[in-house]
Amino acid sequence: MLFPLISTRVHGLLDYIYAIALIVVLWVNNFSIYTDAPWVMLVAEICIVIFSLLTKYEKGYIRLISMKIHLWLDILVGALLIMTPYLLNFEQDAKLPYIVMGALIILLALLTKPAVSSTSAYGSALKRSRK
Repeated sequence: MLFPLISTRVHGLLDYIYAIALIVVLWVNNFSIYTDAPWVMLVAEICIVIFSLLTKYEKGYIRLISMKIHLWLDILVGALLIMTPYLLNFEQDAKLPYIVMGALIILLALLTKPAVSSTSAYGSALKRSRK
């Protein structure tokens, strides 16, 4: 979007890795001691996986939403992750993982090409199906 360096194929792979990373962050930081913190991170993870499954790109399965919409949804989820600790008054040690993970997802969205490459296997199949 802003500075497209990452292909949609790599973005798709990173989406699923990022979802796993959110679980690891919850576990490593012992978020179970907080009431709302683990649930917000879990909802963000589920949203990322759903967006990935529904996106028209190489790692999507149902292919209902465009890559541009997917990237905007990523930015929205990232912004919500950054704002959540302040909106829900999290303790100081619970804020940093949210801010870092939110910033990472926004950065990933801003560095991803907004269209599927025509040289990819999915892009070629999409072109053939349109003819």
